[in-house]
Parts: sequence; structure tokens; C-alpha cells
Amino acid sequence: MSFETQALLNALGYKVGVVDGAFGKKSKAALSKFHLSQKVNSGPIPDEKSLTLLKKVYFGDSVNDLNSVSYTHLT
Repeated sequence: MSFETQALLNALGYKVGVVDGAFGKKSKAALSKFHLSQKVNSGPIPDEKSLTLLKKVYFGDSVNDLNSVSYTHLT
């Protein structure tokens, strides 16, 4: 989940640095900024709710199966 979250945050302009799956200070700060921009009251730890919201923002509501999306083009 951390890799996907980092890749989507980077793609949306919330820079996490290197997408490596390690959710450090930059990743936590980026996720917090994303939550603020979406008016979501959530912490800086990646969870399913955050990942789903990131997918909806990045891919839009036109994506039917958000679990089958490939992230190779985001890194």
C-alpha cells in the first residue's frame, strides 16, 4: 500500500521523494497535505481510505476497478 500511495502522491504533485515503500517524513507530510486539500480528517499514515481517495482523484470516477490499475507509469 505504501508504494502505491507514494506513487500517487508524487503523480498528484505531493512530492514524497523516492518511491520506495518506506513511509518516512516526506511521505507523511505529503499525505497530510493531500488530506488537507481534500478536506479529510485523517492522519499521515497510509490506509485503504486514503489509497482509495488518491485513486479517485488521480484516475477519476471513470475507473471501474481501482484495484486492477497499474502504477508502473507513475514512477
